[in-house]
Amino acid sequence: MIYLDNAATTFPKPPSVIRAAVQYMTKSGANCGRGGYKSALGSAELLWQAREAVANLIGSDNPQQLVFTKNATEALNLAIKGVLKSGGRVICSGTEHNSVMRPLTQQGAKITFLPLRADGCVDVHMLETLNPTDYDMVIINHASNVSGIINDVAYVAEWCKRGGVPCLIDASQSAGVLPLCADKWQVMLAFAGHKGPMGPQGTGGLFIPGNINPLPLMTGGTGSASENMTQPEDLPDKYESGTLNMPAIAGLYEGAKFILNEGPSNIHEKERYLRSILSDGLMNIQGVNVLYPENNATTSALSFYVDNRDTATLGALLDEQYGIAVRCGLHCAPMAHKSFGTFECGTVRVSPGYFNTKKDIDKFLYAIKKCTD
Repeated sequence: MIYLDNAATTFPKPPSVIRAAVQYMTKSGANCGRGGYKSALGSAELLWQAREAVANLIGSDNPQQLVFTKNATEALNLAIKGVLKSGGRVICSGTEHNSVMRPLTQQGAKITFLPLRADGCVDVHMLETLNPTDYDMVIINHASNVSGIINDVAYVAEWCKRGGVPCLIDASQSAGVLPLCADKWQVMLAFAGHKGPMGPQGTGGLFIPGNINPLPLMTGGTGSASENMTQPEDLPDKYESGTLNMPAIAGLYEGAKFILNEGPSNIHEKERYLRSILSDGLMNIQGVNVLYPENNATTSALSFYVDNRDTATLGALLDEQYGIAVRCGLHCAPMAHKSFGTFECGTVRVSPGYFNTKKDIDKFLYAIKKCTD
């Protein structure tokens, strides 16, 4: 199989990630924070080391403000439902994932959408036309899961800081690949551990700055302050009720170390190199339409559609006849497709990863040409 769906989850994982998860289940296995014996204490130490490494990856020297979740969706729900009251007023982009749009809909949020520029980026400078005191939250993705286009979240964070508005950045597509500055930006920052950070599935997190105090999504056992019937207020315990997915977190720790050792900029550079070959090749195939090919500020993800061809059928052909895995359809982001003008047809999304090669891209381009002849 040629795997080109790294925007969904990275594959393969570094061998160290797999070893760490297996080792935790075979050598340790204890529930961290739930005992004073050696293996339980070792689990607690491992949890803290993982928290420090991942905090480093997202640009924070405050690992206690990093809360582990089972995925980015849970992190986004925690941030939105924990801060935004029913009927709250929100600014967001028209390229958000359903993990943002559905919680906002559930909260009955009143949404102001920032428009897109001609190059597909969110026009964040339109914030200057809005009064921050009129809004309860600003939400923006760092990079689109459909187009791969990177948005200027630093500008958004600064505007929110000046105006005193809680800001939530969806870094699902950027953590582990692009520079993140959680401490500097002072925003809530949600990420998926199984994508760019190369951890196992079932991992994610939310960075919560000290000036924001969301209500927890759930309460329960934390291994701390067990004498009280109320939830602890200290982070991260306030938001980490119940048993954590420690085998996956052990793997995420190794994934974060792998990324930090390789260098996120080196990973991004390689993935962008593969994307450029992909984009140039697709542009030379009759009937293929690439979303925003002129924009070079992207992750590895690239979307396209073919004139008079169903994207799901095309994806099935790539899988069945050529052993190539890509993502087709609306990518859980119908709002983004409406903004990009591809809601009716959807797109084929190709997202090379660090372990892909030029040969993989060449085989993909050959397959697409054969499928569209």
